Amino acid sequence: MMALWGGLLPLGLMFHSTAVTKQWDTWGFVENGTWYAYYLVTEHSPGEGFGVATSSDGVHWTDRGFVWRSPAWRAHGWWEGTSSVWRAPDYPRTGRYLINYSEYRRGGNQTITFAESFDLIHWRRPPPLNGTYFPIDVARGYEAPGRWDTIYSVPVPRRGQESPRDGYPRYGFWTATSAAGSWGAGVTEDGVHWQALAPTRTLPRPVAGEIGAVEFVPYTSGKEGGRWVGMLGYGWPRTMLTYTAPSPLGPYTLAARNANSLNGSCYFSRFLRGPRMELLVTHQTWTYRGTHVSYVSPYKLAHLDDDGTFRLAWYAANARLKGAPLPAAPDPADPLYLGARGDVSEGVLMEAAWAVPPAAAPADEWPGFLVEQGGGLALYASLAPDGAVGVGDYRRFVDAAYAPAGASLGADAPGAWLLSAGSGLVPTAVPADAGVDLRSGGPGDVSRALLARPLDSAGHLLDEVRLSFQYVAGYTPPPGQQRRGATVSVSLVDAHNGSHVAALCTTAELSNYSFDRFTAESPPVHCGASALRLGWPRQMAILLTFHNHERNVQIPLRSIRVHVQWGGAQPGPYAPSPVPPTFAVRERWSRDFALGAAGASVAARLLYRRGMMELYLHDFLYPVFSDFPGTGRFGVTSRGAVSALRWWRMSLPADPSWDDPSRQPPEDSPALRRAKFGLADEWMACGGTC
Repeated sequence: MMALWGGLLPLGLMFHSTAVTKQWDTWGFVENGTWYAYYLVTEHSPGEGFGVATSSDGVHWTDRGFVWRSPAWRAHGWWEGTSSVWRAPDYPRTGRYLINYSEYRRGGNQTITFAESFDLIHWRRPPPLNGTYFPIDVARGYEAPGRWDTIYSVPVPRRGQESPRDGYPRYGFWTATSAAGSWGAGVTEDGVHWQALAPTRTLPRPVAGEIGAVEFVPYTSGKEGGRWVGMLGYGWPRTMLTYTAPSPLGPYTLAARNANSLNGSCYFSRFLRGPRMELLVTHQTWTYRGTHVSYVSPYKLAHLDDDGTFRLAWYAANARLKGAPLPAAPDPADPLYLGARGDVSEGVLMEAAWAVPPAAAPADEWPGFLVEQGGGLALYASLAPDGAVGVGDYRRFVDAAYAPAGASLGADAPGAWLLSAGSGLVPTAVPADAGVDLRSGGPGDVSRALLARPLDSAGHLLDEVRLSFQYVAGYTPPPGQQRRGATVSVSLVDAHNGSHVAALCTTAELSNYSFDRFTAESPPVHCGASALRLGWPRQMAILLTFHNHERNVQIPLRSIRVHVQWGGAQPGPYAPSPVPPTFAVRERWSRDFALGAAGASVAARLLYRRGMMELYLHDFLYPVFSDFPGTGRFGVTSRGAVSALRWWRMSLPADPSWDDPSRQPPEDSPALRRAKFGLADEWMACGGTC
């Protein structure tokens, strides 16, 4: 195993270690021109230790691997929280650094402890550090059991304090449980012995969240002053809320504008200082395979408008991601896409000018970037008339043409299905498999999946439809209890307007093969109808309707088989026409930023790698989004509203096998983790995303 995972491999944008299978929170430090990107290792728990990668430019990385294996995890199964780094008070004499991290002990209590390093890679806990702990201070209004996690530290502002990063005494801010405030605060004279202060108040009300970091952010324009900014992780889907205050100890007020400063397929923003002490932000982005298959994202610049609005902005050093330029000419055979291709494992960077669309413009006229995913499906990110960015699906419908011997319809790709009413695509339930499952939603849902292959009968009767699939059923009841399983109904609808044509079959309730206690997928389930002799004046389509009752199902796309058989000529007229493509917005991002009236030019920049995207408008971050990886074809929507298009290969090594399931060892099940390590109920209850 070490031969497979070891080694120092240069990786780049959205860095993921090659030494571990799963990582989560990230934090950074820059010293003497070297960047250190730390990542919390989460292969078996919320944290077993951390690794680090190094870089000379903050863009291209060498993985140093799993450098700190938590003694508490190895000895007791007490998981480790994330960390941050600062210089020790004796640094000028010794070159010593300190790192803090939490230990989550049985019973729900966290405590904070420390380690030291002289090179920011190799860490140790010699006496007295190995006996130094900072426990929950209930006398200060904090609750035990409760959270006590991850000190982020800044020097106390005072006369003579020149460095914004280094110096003593220091304030610290950490995640803490308290009815009176939203995060913990304290002060230290030596970096390891801390005095807790009163919980930090947030307005208009306390919020139970995870504090990423607190820093003083000056006005970017050069205007005198600035605001103290706290980035608080909150809720699910994860989002980072912005709170600001005139002083480091608050009280902090929820931002009036751009309060969700970071949201999407990403989490836990932290501050760090760049080589010139510029204030940057780091965070992780996850792939479609799960939250803890996450990557260190490109660094952002902390930006503060003159009105106090905090934003994440493009960091100019990320221009080093631009590799060889690619031709921007459209594909003559398909002008929606570009003629050249990109490598999604290597990544691409695209820039263009977008024109703000008129207020009444439909979604297919919004300017945007397009990422083909196959099977007629593409992911797009485009500019809406109100200045928000919409991310969603562009779909073309590819007819299944009449064949005298019948036809097997390709139904095993994510792009083959148009999903609605709660159905969706998720990573497969099978460990160490990079496949995709069709998920029918939650208990009680009635969801749908339309096969986006209209049946072009060429005027012939449809005689037979056969469908088969495997499944696993979710929401398994406790032993001795029963819950009704989902059923799947197959029908035919008009491919243009979705009107009902004919019901074909309905399965029995599907409940015998558990997702929650997974051992295997079911044998093939068969459903269909023959001797139909069904005619229709234009194309029909196959629709699956899921009645979930008290459970749901996940169907591996690779298991779906669909076959149709036609008969003789139909007696009535047949007048097919192309089913028009659709644009469907899935999510919207607004940054409370005025982009101008209709026709105004907006500078747009897309970073795309391995299914993950970041989009910037006028250098401000809008969506961070992850979906199934693309094919390498890229394009633009509403070409008339897009100009000055340029794009580049990323200056990163390609890795065609990056998503190979054989490189991902099987993951422990939740039940096995509980049995092995006795993890706390609250960790299990939130699905491993706490």
